[in-house]
Order: sequence, then structure tokens, then C-alpha cells
Amino acid sequence: MKRILYIALLVWLGNICNATGQAASKDELEALFDTPDKIQWTRNYKGLINNIESVEISLASDGRNCRGYVLFPKSQTTIELRGILSGSRIELRELNDEGLITAYLKGSLTPGKIEADWENYNHTIGCKYVLYSESEAAKLSPASQKKWIKWYSGEVAHEKLRIILFQKEPEKLTGFCFNDTGTRMYNVNGMLNPDKSIFLNFLLDETEVARFDGKVKSGAIIKGTTTGIGVTSEPLQLELENELNLEETSYQNFRTAIEILTPKLRKGNFEKYILEKIEPYIQEVNSEIVENLSESHVPQPSERLSQRAYIYPVIRFVSKEIISGHILYTNTWDKHDKTIAFNYDVRKKKEIMQDDIWNPKLNMQDTLAHYFESVGKPGFSYKYFNLTPQGIRFYDDLNPLYGRNDVTIPYAVVRRWVKGKSPVRHLINPE
Repeated sequence: MKRILYIALLVWLGNICNATGQAASKDELEALFDTPDKIQWTRNYKGLINNIESVEISLASDGRNCRGYVLFPKSQTTIELRGILSGSRIELRELNDEGLITAYLKGSLTPGKIEADWENYNHTIGCKYVLYSESEAAKLSPASQKKWIKWYSGEVAHEKLRIILFQKEPEKLTGFCFNDTGTRMYNVNGMLNPDKSIFLNFLLDETEVARFDGKVKSGAIIKGTTTGIGVTSEPLQLELENELNLEETSYQNFRTAIEILTPKLRKGNFEKYILEKIEPYIQEVNSEIVENLSESHVPQPSERLSQRAYIYPVIRFVSKEIISGHILYTNTWDKHDKTIAFNYDVRKKKEIMQDDIWNPKLNMQDTLAHYFESVGKPGFSYKYFNLTPQGIRFYDDLNPLYGRNDVTIPYAVVRRWVKGKSPVRHLINPE
């Protein structure tokens, strides 16, 4: 069993999901009832947890009692379900081998669909289940909407703006907005509705300073009106400059869940580069699962999803030449966030190192230390850097209370320190 789970996670990008759409056979479902002849129906559903993790449920009902099994295909973990059905309202309990409640599943059930909220035994962890019957299986693909990062540019009040938008959840947007000179940056959140209407909030220190209402006219253009940032009801057209798709995978057994979100290019070696970056952390999750798995031990309610890990990116810059940002890895067993920074040269298909940027004749350690002191950050000891539209951002690890300590040096300052063929030359002297 340990070996099976280890291999399953090790090849997490492979097609390891068992696409049966059936968590239990008819005989297995009938065995859950004292009087199986009273069963009115049996049904199989297949869907997603939180729009990511594959899940399958097989149920039977005698009109009031509803019983069955839930299956997580990647790990081949099966858990018994028991509960009641009242009209379309369903309330199910997950049970371990001792009959103890390990989780709750409450929502609506029809012959074609299950939509329910899942919570662990003490209601401290929750997620969303959406599953479809075989006859409604065509709806499963739209349920897993594509996730992406898009980089737009536009001009308002004679000022050029660059906006990076993330869609990691259906209809929800987050991101950043920079002015072209790099002197201002705003956080962005908003909505992209099914009718292609879009709404964005621009925030500075968590305070709204502007808003945008518009419509996606095509995959490359958004037209609308912005209010704020020194203007009142000013038209704004955003044109797509670059984009990245986000690829998600997830794995769950009784105790452990891992969610992985990675950016990918349609061409080039960027995907391979990112996978190499996160492979040590995948291995760490593998080890945790194997070490804590015992075939003879009956899983207890407190162990249900007690170990969770997340790997996801924060992109700071997407252009034809550069992709930069960091990947955050976090888990529940050592409670330490880990940052994996990257600056990728799209054309040369390799990572950009600091030695690629600086003039070798300069002592950059002293030069940077002097700059940090001049901006009120004496003794700042950074661990990572990113190329951003504003300049080169230096930052340290994430503090759960205070965030990150960071300093961004504008390209107008950086230009004195870079070598002739530095990969940031086109940022210092844009075409």
C-alpha cells in the first residue's frame, strides 16, 4: 500500500486517475442496507473537489436512508457514507472502520448532480464537492475552468498602465497594477462574469483608490470605464500582451491532501524548469505520506485531512522576454512557508542569475547594502530577487504576521550597475 501511494504522488502529472466513475458496485451498496429489497435507486457520480481534485461517489437510497462510498481515484482511498435524503436535500456522514464520524457532506442531490459542502469531523476544514452523473458527464469539463495569468497594458489620463490578472478561481480575479514609470503599484481584485463583463478594484494599502467596469471584447482586448486614480469616468482599453496557463493537480487520501498550481508555457522549457524547482517539495510530501501510513491502523476522526500541503505561484512579471515571481510551498506538519523564487529568460530558456545582471567590476554586495541604507533599510539581508515592471525587487522569507521585508530598486538607479548585455537592459531602455 505504501509503495502504491508513493508512486501515485511521484508521478503526479501523469494520468493516474482511475476514470471508472464508480466508487462501489451494486452488490457493495446493497450490503449497506438491512433490507436491500427496499432500495429505490442506485447512482454513480463523478466530479471535482474545489474544482481540482477528482472524486467519485456511489449511492443507494430506500427513499429516506442514503448510503454509499466516496472514492479518491488517485490514491484509491474509499470511505463509507451514511445519511438521509429529504427531497433533494442530502446529509451524509463519512465513517471510519469503527463507525466513527470523520466528516460531513451536506447539500443537494438530483439524478444528474451532487453539489455539497464537505467539512471534517470538528468543522475546522471545509471544501466544495460538485459531481455529475454519467448522463450529465459533459458538464464536468466546464466545471473545471481554465486558470490563467494575463498581462495587459492600457492608458488612462495620459498615463500608461500595466495590469497582471490571475484567475485561480471561477469568476474571481486578483493581481497587480503598475504605472509605466514604476512609481506606483496597486493590488487588484475583481470579478469576470460568465457574460464576459468584468469589474476590477484597485487597492492601495487595502483602501480602494479606483475601479474599472468593462467587457471582454475578445481574448486580447477589454474595453470599459475607470473611475479614480485622478480621473472621473475615463475610458480605458486594455490590450493583452502575454499570458500563461495555470495547471492544477491535487491528491487526497484519508490523512493527506496536496494541491499544486504551476504556470506553464505553450512552448519552451519553462514548465520543465518550474517542475525541477518544486520537485524537492513534492518529495517531501511523498515522504510525509509514506511515513505516516499504516495498513493496520484504523484512521481516527482527528486524522481526517490533518496533513495538507500547497504549492502555488505568485507571478510578478510576464513579458515576451521574462517571467518572474515565486512559488510558495506550505504545509501543516512543520508550519514553515518556503519560497522558491524564479526569474526566467523566455528567449534563452534559462534562469536569470544575479551574475547575469551586474557589472562584474562592481562590488554589488556593498553597492546594494549602501542603497538599502539610503532608503531606510540598513542591514537588510535579502534572500530572493525578482525582476518586476517597477525595478528589481529584493525580499526575504514570508513572516506569517508581518508579511515580507522587501526593497524595490528602480531601473533608473539600476542602470548604473548593470553589464552591457544584461537581461534587464530592455527594461531600463524600453522600445
